[in-house]
Amino acid sequence: MDYAPTFLLYEKEAFAQQWVVYRLISHQVVFRHVTKELARRGHEVLAITTDPLPKGEVPANLTEVDVHDVSYKHWEELFLVHTGDRNNVQQQIDMIFEKIATTVNIQMETPAVQKALSNKPKKHFDLLLLEAMYRPLLGIGHMFDAPIVHISSYGGIPQQYNIFGAPTHPLLYPTCLRQRSYNLTLWEKAIEFLRYLALEYKTSSALKSYFCF
Repeated sequence: MDYAPTFLLYEKEAFAQQWVVYRLISHQVVFRHVTKELARRGHEVLAITTDPLPKGEVPANLTEVDVHDVSYKHWEELFLVHTGDRNNVQQQIDMIFEKIATTVNIQMETPAVQKALSNKPKKHFDLLLLEAMYRPLLGIGHMFDAPIVHISSYGGIPQQYNIFGAPTHPLLYPTCLRQRSYNLTLWEKAIEFLRYLALEYKTSSALKSYFCF
C-alpha cells in the first residue's frame, strides 16, 4: 500500500481498472478502500472482483464485474482433498499454486469479463490495479498499454521479488509455503525444484493463453 498516495493525488480524471482474482473477502477489502477513494474523487473505475460490494454501496463511478460463482467453484475441490497424512500439506500447497495459475484463465472466459475487456482501445485505461500474487495478470498491462500498480494483501512471493530484482532461488531461498526448508536430501531438493519448474510452466501457459503478442 506504499503506492497509494501516488495515484490518489491525481487531479486529472482517469479511467482505472482493478482486478482482484483471489476469492476471499480478506483479499478484496485491501483494494476496496483504494477503488472507492478513486471513484469518490471522480475517476471512472472498472473492478473485476470475486466479492462485489453490497447493493446500494457501490459508488456512482465504480462499475463491478462479478466473477464470484465461477471463482469459488474453481477453488472448491481444493478444500475437499485431505488424506489425513502429514505429507498432505505439500499436496495442498501444490494445488494452491495450480489454482493460482489457472484462476485467471477461468475468469477471462466468463462472458462478463469478455464483455468488459473487448472492443476497448489500447489506451482505454490510464491505470491498472492488479493483485500481486497473480503474475498472468501482467499481460493486461500490455493489452492496454497502461502503467500497473501491484497491490498485495499479504506478504510477497518469489515472483514478486523477481520483479524488483531481489535475489530468489527455489532451493537457496525457500519460501514459507515449503513443507520443509532445510536439511533436505538430494532427492527432496530435486522434487522441490521440479515443483518450482511446474509452477513456472503453468504460469507461463496462462499468460500465453490470452496475452501472446
